[in-house]
Parts: sequence; structure tokens; C-alpha cells
Amino acid sequence: MGLDNGIMLKIKDKERFGEIPAWIRREPWEDEHNYDYEILYWRKCWNVRAEILTYLAADDDEYQWNLSLMELRDIFKILNHLYHWHSWDSSQSIWSWDEIGESYKNNLKYARKVLRWLETKPADSFEVYFYDSY
Repeated sequence: MGLDNGIMLKIKDKERFGEIPAWIRREPWEDEHNYDYEILYWRKCWNVRAEILTYLAADDDEYQWNLSLMELRDIFKILNHLYHWHSWDSSQSIWSWDEIGESYKNNLKYARKVLRWLETKPADSFEVYFYDSY
């Protein structure tokens, strides 16, 4: 076990939501088991967790928080600041910036594309949530 965090997309009404574009990252087994869609994921990044939970004013008893698209946009701004070699605190993650920096920036770019796409969807046809497995 350990610390896993992520931001996920759950489609509540597939008919109203519409088709999923081919550029959405998805493994065949995720479809087979009807898993939610992963937008962002972090493994053992206490710095990311702390920043997001502070923004959410989260209670320690909770493990999942629904996010509005505006909150998602705000979290992306937080991550944009954190995702720089001078801001990344390697003592708060098992990863050094050299190990994950490029992939985390690319993942954030992908997540922003997902956000723009979600803005075109009926708001009540999906949910976006942050989870904390700590």
C-alpha cells in the first residue's frame, strides 16, 4: 500500500455524454471492467496531495471530493506552479524532478485537453473527482 492520488472522470449518463474520442487514454481492461477514466495520477507525491487537499480545505475523514470544472482549472494552476524544478520538493515525493518532471508536465497538458473537452459536455452527465488513498 501507499499513497495514491488521482483525478478521475465518471460518466453518469453515457447517452447524453456522447462518444469518447480516440485520444482519451484508456486500457481495454478498464473498459471491460467499466472503470472510471483517469485524468491525472500521482504515486507517493505528498507535495501534490498536500497542495490539493489544502485547496479543497479537505477533512481527514474524507477520501473523495467531487470537483467542478472551475475547481479542476484551479488545481491545474496549482500543479503548473508545482511542476517546475525550483518548486518541486523531492523530500515530499519518492520521485526527483529529473525522474518525473517531463511526464508530469505532459500529463498536465493532457488533463487540460480533457478539461476543454468536458466543457462541451452536459454538466449533469458526468462527475470529476479527486481521490486520496492515504
